[in-house]
Amino acid sequence: MMKSLLLHESGVIISKQTNPRQMDDGEKSKLLANRINKEMIKIDESMSYKVFASSVGQILRNEYGRHLFKQFMEVLSDDIGFNEE
Repeated sequence: MMKSLLLHESGVIISKQTNPRQMDDGEKSKLLANRINKEMIKIDESMSYKVFASSVGQILRNEYGRHLFKQFMEVLSDDIGFNEE
C-alpha cells in the first residue's frame, strides 16, 4: 500500500499522495504548476510573460494538437477568471 505524505511548498499543501496516479486533477495541477515554476526560475527568474506564453503554446501545439486548442483556452480562461465581470 502506498503511504500518504503531505507535500508542502510555500505553506500550501500540494497533495496527500506520493504517487501522482493516485492524485486527483486538482492535486496534479498544483504539483505541475509548482514544478514548472521551479524550472522557470532556474532558467530565468525574471522570465517575461511573452516567453512563458510562447513556451506553453509550443507544448500545446507539439504535444496536444490543434484539436484541443479551444478546450484548453476554455479551461485556462475559467482558471484565471478571464470571463468574470
